[in-house]
Amino acid sequence: MSGRRFVGRRRELGVLTAALDAAVEGRGELILIDGEAGAGKTRLMSELVADTRRRGLESFWAACSYGDGAPALWPWLQVVRQLATRGHGTDAELAEWVATGAGGGAMLGDADPAGTKARLFDRIARRVCRAARDRPAVVVIDDLQWADVSSLELLALIASALHTERLVLVAAFRETAIAADGPMEKLLEERSLDGERITLAGLAPQEVHALAEVETGHPVSDGVLDTLHAHTAGNPFFVKELIHLHVARGTLDLPEPLPSSIREVLHHQTARLSPACGETLELASVVGSEFGVDVLCTAANTPSGELLTVLDEPLTRGIVTEKGSGRFAFAHDLFREAFYQRLPNTTRMRLHLAIARALERLHSNGKAPVSSQLAHHFLAATPIAGVDKAVHYAVKAGERASSLGALEQAEALYAAALAALPYEERSVRRADLLIRLAEARWRMQADDTSRMAIDEAADIAHDIDDAELLARSALAEGHGLGGIQSPTASASRRLITLLDDALWQLPAEDGELRCRVLSRLAVELYLTPQAERRAALSAEAVAMARRLAEPRALAIALYSRQVAMVGPDGLADRIDAADEILTLARRAGDSELAFWGYLFRTWTRSEQCLPVVDELTTCAELADRVKVPALRMEVGLRQAIRALMSCRFADARAYVDAVRALPEAAQAPATLLATSALTGYLQGPLTVVEPLIRRLAQEMPDVPLWQAALAASQVELDKLTDVARQLDLLAGQGFRLPRDGNWLFAMYCLAFACFATRDARRAALLYPMVLPYADRAPIDAFGCMATGIGLLDAAQGRYDQALRWLRRGHDRNLAMGNLAFALWTERERGAVLLARDSPGDRVTAERLLAEVVDQMRSLELNGFAERAQRLLAVASAEEVGPTTCELRREQDVWVITYRGATVRVGHAKGLADMATLVSIPGAQVHVTELFGGVRETATGEVIDERAQAAYRNRIAELEADIVEAEANADMARAERARAEHDALVSHLAAAVGLHGRPRRMSDATERARKAVTWRIRRATRVISNANLEIGRHLEQSVTTGTYCSYQPERARPDA
Repeated sequence: MSGRRFVGRRRELGVLTAALDAAVEGRGELILIDGEAGAGKTRLMSELVADTRRRGLESFWAACSYGDGAPALWPWLQVVRQLATRGHGTDAELAEWVATGAGGGAMLGDADPAGTKARLFDRIARRVCRAARDRPAVVVIDDLQWADVSSLELLALIASALHTERLVLVAAFRETAIAADGPMEKLLEERSLDGERITLAGLAPQEVHALAEVETGHPVSDGVLDTLHAHTAGNPFFVKELIHLHVARGTLDLPEPLPSSIREVLHHQTARLSPACGETLELASVVGSEFGVDVLCTAANTPSGELLTVLDEPLTRGIVTEKGSGRFAFAHDLFREAFYQRLPNTTRMRLHLAIARALERLHSNGKAPVSSQLAHHFLAATPIAGVDKAVHYAVKAGERASSLGALEQAEALYAAALAALPYEERSVRRADLLIRLAEARWRMQADDTSRMAIDEAADIAHDIDDAELLARSALAEGHGLGGIQSPTASASRRLITLLDDALWQLPAEDGELRCRVLSRLAVELYLTPQAERRAALSAEAVAMARRLAEPRALAIALYSRQVAMVGPDGLADRIDAADEILTLARRAGDSELAFWGYLFRTWTRSEQCLPVVDELTTCAELADRVKVPALRMEVGLRQAIRALMSCRFADARAYVDAVRALPEAAQAPATLLATSALTGYLQGPLTVVEPLIRRLAQEMPDVPLWQAALAASQVELDKLTDVARQLDLLAGQGFRLPRDGNWLFAMYCLAFACFATRDARRAALLYPMVLPYADRAPIDAFGCMATGIGLLDAAQGRYDQALRWLRRGHDRNLAMGNLAFALWTERERGAVLLARDSPGDRVTAERLLAEVVDQMRSLELNGFAERAQRLLAVASAEEVGPTTCELRREQDVWVITYRGATVRVGHAKGLADMATLVSIPGAQVHVTELFGGVRETATGEVIDERAQAAYRNRIAELEADIVEAEANADMARAERARAEHDALVSHLAAAVGLHGRPRRMSDATERARKAVTWRIRRATRVISNANLEIGRHLEQSVTTGTYCSYQPERARPDA
């Protein structure tokens, strides 16, 4: 094949022509051409471009390059420049953005490379497709095997939308040159580059015959042709160069031995060039596949006229081709390889240095694409030129690549610069490179290697006492808006320590770096008990940002305050912060920042039991506008949860499927797992969901939410013994759970667990904690806390009040569009009616539960319907008479039987006490008869009326103090007040009997009362651990005090 006449490849050319015809009709496609070096890939694509131009259609040609320091997105930069010069929606700003990395500037865009890349990709893709809509077009990319990751990703993105475009993408690559496990191989394996594949094999004998005649201009003997085909396997380039070699020798006879490979032919070809020509092309091979006369002249210190004369020789021999505007290219990259590989190492370094200095002189304005080439050449020359300029240009090129989202190239540049530094050097320069490397690796999800780089940078910062470096080291860990990632499954003690150190060493005066450290530390403390400090740090960051009058710092501080302060406290402050974020976004015209403002507004409205449909719709529109996959994932999951709450399960599945299709979904497995758990909780089967929630509880032990959720799922499955164990686990410190965004959710679950197990004692502990939040709801999931408060009332036997709270919770759930938990609340209202068991309650409960079951089944709320069905069975069952418990002792073991269930527990005095009471149901037994001793008459009040009044006054003061402290987010003060309040209430309860009358008793009777009460309660807990139903029966049937008794409850299943 040659420029004079195209030979062979008729079938392959037909495929390309047919694709072009389809594109004219609006059905574009991607075509991939692969073949060995010299197979004719470039020549085939040239023929397609020629056909395109003959038809009056558009064509754009780009080529990837290897070993010349090409910048990220190099082939697409070529296409963008061609678009601009041809007037296709000229976008000088886009060209500048791709060229220098200066563009796409969202206020916080630098912190989210995925967003930057997505916006840039979308803009380029729209420009290319728009040009093809004006006139059908072909975009050709040669040597794709050398493309950078970002260029390949953009190619895949555009290819995915071609089915409705008037555009053909044709990309050629050498499969044998693709790096194993490299980006190109992965894209091909994953079928992300899913286009028609053309593989170029060798030419057939008759095609070699035609090619030889074209190259020589006269017939060639059959013997020579047979030898040519057999020796070259029909490789067109090999055939041509072998012919040229022998024609140059004046004969087409092919004497043995023939050169064994293309490279050996090229060696013979290049050896015949004049010394001046050879040296010039050696210098050009260092520049790359394409080179400019200006660079060669400057590097060689040769006048342009003289150099152009030298280039006449390779032009004539077909080794070099002219590109125009003073630019030339090797006719095939194999020629460049031949010249470069014959250079000794020291000569290569010297020539790289000469090219680097020439580029510096020619581009003194320091444009970023040149900086990547400068970095490449100075890094190659470090043994003779030193490392200073190599590091300088590597940093500049890395910054440009990072600003375009080309993290892989940025990471490679920073790593190369570090490798060039002396290992023993512990300087600001080394630490700076380590921080940049760590930031790139974090964003690539290479977390472990990133931490290693951060630790080394922090060590250097400590050694040289550089507070700014230390702060930058700490801020380098993590990724997301403003360098702050959303709270993870557990707090990073290591990072908190590093941020604390940085904050301690930074100057105390205002500064953007200190402001960012304050903001980040507040977020990292989110999953720690340090709520008061978290609030103070985020407030200080916001105040500092205001004083700095720096919008970017203020945006980061407000964002971090929202994330750090999510929880039951400070709602009004977070509402104001969300509004201020939106104001900042409007002023800056920043859609990404606006997204976060509206998302935070959905949080606060959801917490207030208000609808969030409009806000979520706006979030989705903004996420689509800014083209950030992470934001699409964020809003998609929240839309899925709202759809679940509204019982729109098909919509929820569609949202989740769309999220799973995003590349970023792999970064949020826990979030997707949580959404799956919620879906299963609503729809069942619960036997599958419970292990899923258990897994989350195990994977995130620092998040008590999942322990509470596990208890709720076990209630749904009627595993009440397991529920009691979960309550014991969480009650260890008086339910002092972290007051974060999970707190209300956990309290809701715990209220449900307390009601199901009739745990009045734990319900009494929880009640004052949640009462101030009656009209609040957890973000996204579950319902209004009024329902939870009602269940806590019911657990304590306050059924009338419980039913009022449940009605309020139901109405608030409906108002916010939460149909699922409105029905859930109605189900539990039926359970409370059954527990109250007043006249008519059973009939009312049966009617209510029947309606609830029907609605749940029709809405596919099968997970909720299981418990509703069980409750309905209870309501429908006939009442039976009293059933008693039996206790008998067998040596050191007590055997306890109730309703057909039997347990065995070790001997304890409390079991003997209960055996006495159970043996005489309904009898009032004085404690001294159980304790042993003589009954004494009462001698005085345990606490007099004056002391009672003082106690009650102080309790009222403390309750007001707790409310005020919590409203002001003063958690330490609230904690102190609660501790004193609980102690006083406990003491007063012990001293006052029914209806507030003071207890009067002797010291002996009081000792007996306390001992027996403790013994019986302890024995009840032991029995409950063995069998919750028996334990609950005894807890409800055995009363303690000065007189104790056993009064068996009516024998009906528990609600």
